[in-house]
Amino acid sequence: MDLAATRLFCRISLVSLDSTFIYITNHVDIEAMQIVEIYKNRWQIEKFFKKLKQNFPLTYFLGDNVNAIEIQIWCALIALMLLQVLHKENTSTLAFSILASIVRLHLMNYISITHIIKHYKKKRERKKAISPPQTKPQAKQMIHPHLQGQLAF
Repeated sequence: MDLAATRLFCRISLVSLDSTFIYITNHVDIEAMQIVEIYKNRWQIEKFFKKLKQNFPLTYFLGDNVNAIEIQIWCALIALMLLQVLHKENTSTLAFSILASIVRLHLMNYISITHIIKHYKKKRERKKAISPPQTKPQAKQMIHPHLQGQLAF
């Protein structure tokens, strides 16, 4: 007996002005908007753990017992949450990974992290103002001048 043949599935479509989302679930007793909210919350959790894995790779554990590993995971989670608060407070165009790198570099310095971020932003703005936008060289510019006539593009 095939289990898929005996189960009920529900297809929920959420159509907005610019996009359409389709959800398929076997929870037929839950309202459609509640299913949408559950999936939206689940997606936020997925994004959170993706950010955790990208910025705090837990490939090497400092301890070898369960308690030490749990402490290291909790520390990474707390650090990620603190960085998210810092990122939202500064509301800048600064990428989260750059912010994490700045904090990692200046972790043991006795200076306000907001001061470091402001200094970094000013330095980046000055660099943009001084240097013109770089363009990629075209193919003919990369070829030695005496070979340009010999090659067909």
